[in-house]
Amino acid sequence: MSINSLRQVGTTTPSYARVIGLAIVGLVVAIMASVLVAAATFGMPFWPLPKDLHVLAFFLMGSGVVSVVLRGLGFRLGLGTRIPSLAVTMALV
Repeated sequence: MSINSLRQVGTTTPSYARVIGLAIVGLVVAIMASVLVAAATFGMPFWPLPKDLHVLAFFLMGSGVVSVVLRGLGFRLGLGTRIPSLAVTMALV
């Protein structure tokens, strides 16, 4: 095997749909885990979920999905590369 063929094997990039799908699945899993930890920490019953915990979970999930979509669009448009300052970039994130 030559070096060029090894380079070509490692340079495949996943599709945007797959990356966004994995990001959303990871987001849902993280929110579910945080809700379960919060419920266990504060002694709330798991089933049925209290109204406040239910609303909080949906709010976090909605804001997370919107954030992932906006970041994906910004990356696709190249907005992160046009900001010259690292401090401004971190503040926007």
